[in-house]
Amino acid sequence: MKNKIFFLVFFLITKLIVSQELNLNYVDKDGLKQGLWHIVDTLTIIHCSYVNDTLTGDYYEFWLFGEIKYQVKYFKGKKHGLEINYHGKIPIEIKTYYYDSLTYYESYDLKGRLEKRYGIKNGKFEGNYFSYINGKLISIRSYSKGKLEGFCSSFDKKGRLRRIKEYRNNKQNGKFIVYNKKYQVKYWAQYKDGMLIEEKQILKK
Repeated sequence: MKNKIFFLVFFLITKLIVSQELNLNYVDKDGLKQGLWHIVDTLTIIHCSYVNDTLTGDYYEFWLFGEIKYQVKYFKGKKHGLEINYHGKIPIEIKTYYYDSLTYYESYDLKGRLEKRYGIKNGKFEGNYFSYINGKLISIRSYSKGKLEGFCSSFDKKGRLRRIKEYRNNKQNGKFIVYNKKYQVKYWAQYKDGMLIEEKQILKK
């Protein structure tokens, strides 16, 4: 406990000295934050910059022991560019913003393997949504304005295509095909507006 208190006091003193020498944490005569800021709280060190009290440019958060925790870019006070969350030194979540509008998202497991990748437009899924387990692709879903649209495919652990479904306006429309391990059609069905119209079992295995 004494070591933690000493460490915190050391950082607070260091913060004061560095801020004075480098002219950090400046507030102008109108009370507006300007320039580079270096902020230390009980768990986190923050590096960022302001223009007229508005976050601009790179924003970083570090744990007190120096390891990076989080980073993002700002443009006129809004997120613009990459936003990254870390676990240890491994990025586990990456978002891409265009002037505060989330457009692209990726998440990773603790071994740095990709888990999800998808696009967002106006707060809704847009384009392909990729899902992974242990870094291997297991499914692809296609979206338009937040609704399933087009083909959705699923794969087994060895990357072999096993199922294809077709959607229109968030309902199954068109073909539903199941494959066996040899890429042979095992089962076939036809849907319209979410209703099964026709089906056929072609192979047992």
